[in-house]
Amino acid sequence: MSTTYYANVADVAIYIRPSEIPKVVWDEQESFGEQDCFVVGKKFVNGKSYALKLHSSYEAYCAHLRSFEMESVLSKADYELILKSGKPFYSKWSKDFQLHLFDTKTHFVWRSGRSRIFWKFL
Repeated sequence: MSTTYYANVADVAIYIRPSEIPKVVWDEQESFGEQDCFVVGKKFVNGKSYALKLHSSYEAYCAHLRSFEMESVLSKADYELILKSGKPFYSKWSKDFQLHLFDTKTHFVWRSGRSRIFWKFL
């Protein structure tokens, strides 16, 4: 699950002159009716490692997901690494994505690396 964070262009322009806002930030804007917004980034909720521990094995975990007509994006190696890591949260958004382990519940993904510096400055 993810939540997109927006900043109203007019609100940002009160504090920073439009000419000082990087082009990449201008390129990353969306309109909602008459309101223009910069897209700052997205906050994602991570998977809970303890939920994996509720199952006796990787196979049992996959069977549980299939009962809800879902398929695991985790490989058996991912599953075992999560349990061994001791980290309370993980994320892997598809089978092709890299597994990430976290100490915190959520993480934030900036719209782009180039605009991250600008938004952190604010």
